[in-house]
Amino acid sequence: MKAIVVDDDEVVLQGLHTVIPWEALGFGKVISAKNGEEAYRKAVAENPDIIITDIRMPIMDGLALACKVHQTMNGVSMIIMSAYEDFQYARSAMQYGVSDYILKPIDLDKIDQLVRRLKQLRDAKCARSSVMRNLYNGDLKTRIFTDLKEGRLGDIEALLKQQAFGESAQAEDLKGLCLKLVEFLFSYYRGIGLNLDAVCGSQTEVIERIMELHSAQEICSVTYRVFCDVFACVSKEKVDHEAVLASAARQMMEREYSNSSFSLQYVADKLGITPSRLSVLFRKSFGVNFSTSLAHIRMAKAQELLKDFSLKIDDVGSLVGYADSHYFAKAFKRVVNLTPSEYRNVSGGIFHAN
Repeated sequence: MKAIVVDDDEVVLQGLHTVIPWEALGFGKVISAKNGEEAYRKAVAENPDIIITDIRMPIMDGLALACKVHQTMNGVSMIIMSAYEDFQYARSAMQYGVSDYILKPIDLDKIDQLVRRLKQLRDAKCARSSVMRNLYNGDLKTRIFTDLKEGRLGDIEALLKQQAFGESAQAEDLKGLCLKLVEFLFSYYRGIGLNLDAVCGSQTEVIERIMELHSAQEICSVTYRVFCDVFACVSKEKVDHEAVLASAARQMMEREYSNSSFSLQYVADKLGITPSRLSVLFRKSFGVNFSTSLAHIRMAKAQELLKDFSLKIDDVGSLVGYADSHYFAKAFKRVVNLTPSEYRNVSGGIFHAN
């Protein structure tokens, strides 16, 4: 861990370096700065875990430093040191995420107070890191996608509440988590052909709303509301998650029918469900099985193409997804009740000169 100590008094700086057991607290690097501007410059370069700063300094004071760090950096804890007459001024820094303030002059009791506070901040940071590591190593994307597929809004609510009201909840950590959740939400529905822009705004707009928030509870509440709006929209239109999946399969079929490898397994893999489940959902939504629907789409397109006499029948079969011309002829006969040649002869086709 890293710390920056900021004071325009060299004696105070040396004292804080000497009397605080930094190494025992887990700090491998402690950096000095004599004003807020210098401290901010070093903070950008070093990305510290904690900044301890005096409130009254030349060039840039501690409050301005706290404000700038709060606006531009994530995960930095700040402790303000102030004289008694500056106490109320120092307290106003709490709005910028300042963790604590200590009154000057700093005696042994104040040093003990500061050490205890540093221990608390160190432990909280370690706990937060462990929570976020467990979340991401637990394959958060798979978990959220499963919740979305199965309509489990309650699981998402529980995750957000657990993080928002946990002992180590920090706004910036939760902001990162919630931005990930929003990314997964848009990615999932985009993958199954549903545009969320009209429901909750674009992904960029949602991200901007979350970035403007500062409290852990607000961040999680707004994120949860986005999920609620999406689920409510799906419910209002009487389109449950199963129907959305079936509809997505149908849209893929209409786009990719010419792919000779297109199959139930292919689509199921794309949607992240089993072929047997997709087969059931498809028949439930459209009243026909997957293979019959695919054959009808391909034959409808084949009938259009057969009217163009400049195309060979074998080419038509290939264009609608049949690599084997004999199999195409059999499939066409089964659906249309005519061979491709017979259909061409009675279709009144057109001839395109080369």
